[in-house]
Amino acid sequence: MPATPMVPGSIRVVIGDTVTEGQVLGLMGNSGNSDIPHLHFQVVMDTPSFLGAEGYPHVYRSFDVIGGVDQTLAEERMSGPGYPVTRLWSEFGDFVTFSPHPVSQENSLTENWAIVRLP
Repeated sequence: MPATPMVPGSIRVVIGDTVTEGQVLGLMGNSGNSDIPHLHFQVVMDTPSFLGAEGYPHVYRSFDVIGGVDQTLAEERMSGPGYPVTRLWSEFGDFVTFSPHPVSQENSLTENWAIVRLP
């Protein structure tokens, strides 16, 4: 599946803009091996790098935890001989579990590998 992180032509801001709460920045699309539009959001310091950047902690006013990723299983699979990271992404659904009941959080950091729904 081609990488389309945002809908082409939908980005409404440029580097250096000041944004306000609730402002639309652009429209989400699919990226990588995904079946639905989603957003990967990470605050990084220094040089941005999707795979190598260390995330900077940031607190969300509210969100619901709707599932999680089994990091241990993912790491076990990746440790196998000849297992490329591209295969991990194509099998990512194998590592995801959705909760029957969302857990609301306020003024918190998200846990690593949590799947959250933002208001």
